[in-house]
Amino acid sequence: MSSFPFFGKRTSNEFENDEVNIFLSHNSKNKEYGDVLRELLIGVGLTNNKLIYTSNENNDVPFGKNIYDYLQEYLNGKTIVLFLLSSDYFSSVVCLNELGATWVKKHDYYNFYVPGFNLKDDKFLNSCIDSNSKGVFLNGDSQCRSALKRFLGFIFHHFELNCDNYRLEKELDEACGKFRKISVLKKEFTAKIAEVDERKAYIFCKLDTLLPIEEGFHEGESHWIQLSREYNKDIIEMVKKGKSITFIPNKITSFHDEAYGGKNFRNIYIDGKRIRIF
Repeated sequence: MSSFPFFGKRTSNEFENDEVNIFLSHNSKNKEYGDVLRELLIGVGLTNNKLIYTSNENNDVPFGKNIYDYLQEYLNGKTIVLFLLSSDYFSSVVCLNELGATWVKKHDYYNFYVPGFNLKDDKFLNSCIDSNSKGVFLNGDSQCRSALKRFLGFIFHHFELNCDNYRLEKELDEACGKFRKISVLKKEFTAKIAEVDERKAYIFCKLDTLLPIEEGFHEGESHWIQLSREYNKDIIEMVKKGKSITFIPNKITSFHDEAYGGKNFRNIYIDGKRIRIF
């Protein structure tokens, strides 16, 4: 099984002149993200019979078929696997079985990450997925959009889809808008600390990613976590640039409601008792 330098050229010509299908491997708890990926693929011209996505009746296992037998038969053919990875994915026996079957068949694959997924998760690092291969976090920002566009270029090539530029840009805009509307509040989120701003009573940590918000992101926007030297004293000494931080976001401020000046950032208010730095 090989992954691609994410959204780059394929590693071989094994799909040439062969019928290719797509399997979207996911946990149903992450259906919101899977639905948007499916809508994007169908929106640019992929036909339903080329996609297996068990959370949609148009792409599900046919009625009367045993799901495991059908997927085994499906994976025996030329298949591109899209992994929608999250902590839920690696906690599911069904998902791990799909992952193992894909590895045995040596299918090529792409990694998509639910926003906030911890890339240092032991279950991910110890899986058969190449943890060094690049993937895309589905938070709907400009990096997400660019990566999806490159991915679709690969899909256009293999399935000989005709999609004009206007339609492509429209589908990408709609998909990224939908990703941004999927709330991450009250859910565990992991990011890297990209910058540290130390103040007298607080330390502000700039994150290396943007948390999804319903509106569009502003140019140059950044997201920061505020830690109190008094209330977070047990972890303050661990705060360093390059470290990872896991937290539960409770609120994301409005773009124009910052307390410390500037208009290019939002503060992320978090559960002060559920923070881990590593």
